[in-house]
Amino acid sequence: MHYQGCADGLYFAVQRSAAKGFDPYGIIDIDIDIDIGNRRRASSMDNLHPVVLHQRPPGITADWLRDTGDWQLTHRIADEAAALERIRIALTDPVYATLRHNCEHFARWVAFGVWESKQLQAAGWISGLSMLVIAAFNDEAQRPRSRRRPRRTRSARTA
Repeated sequence: MHYQGCADGLYFAVQRSAAKGFDPYGIIDIDIDIDIGNRRRASSMDNLHPVVLHQRPPGITADWLRDTGDWQLTHRIADEAAALERIRIALTDPVYATLRHNCEHFARWVAFGVWESKQLQAAGWISGLSMLVIAAFNDEAQRPRSRRRPRRTRSARTA
């Protein structure tokens, strides 16, 4: 069975969503021999259709791919055995937490063995830079008039 022209296997996937303000991530199983659903002992999975495994409140779920919307497969997972072991480990603590245990943390860890969220890292950089800009403007406003940078007058600019 193929999905988006990709061969059977496990895939790291993203679901682009400007409306949500973040992009959900998941693991797509389009290989009926691997079958994430049955490996998780989810009796509702039938070995015939692609499954998405993703973490969302309250925890890790396996859903039919057709019922979850459009996903973009970005990387085929090379070491499927290691990925399946990481899924098994993740299922021992499936609780969702936005800042430390979200869908991107889960999917990147399963796919690449790295516990990270690039979306949160980007948000942190933007927040940090914003704080620096605010602090710089606030610092300038707090300086005594005698220590403020002189404003250039019109005559000084034309000279």
